[in-house]
Amino acid sequence: MPIQIVKDTERLTYKNGGSTIYYRRIPSVKRSFIIKKNTKRGFPDWPAITKEIMDYIVLGWDTVQDGGKDLPYDPELIPYLPEDVNLDLLDLSGGALAFEQGGAGPKNSKTSSSGS
Repeated sequence: MPIQIVKDTERLTYKNGGSTIYYRRIPSVKRSFIIKKNTKRGFPDWPAITKEIMDYIVLGWDTVQDGGKDLPYDPELIPYLPEDVNLDLLDLSGGALAFEQGGAGPKNSKTSSSGS
């Protein structure tokens, strides 16, 4: 597959267990900015980096539930998505590279070059 340009306007889909989460990839410049902004005296604040990357990449969802009831998309609920979903989204969006470069934080062994 040819190289694809990362655009702020893209809307990719991630499906898991009947739910669909809409996300976009994160450009390396944006990822680096988030890491730098959340690093003080050489110590990255991984929870803050993760939250900011997830807030950037997750655009919405369908059929995400709480107690069997569909929840409307709410950015405040992103941290409460299951860990495996967060790791998959970080990996698919390019956000996981922040942690691989920094040598700490959440990691996922899966890799994907398709971006979808």
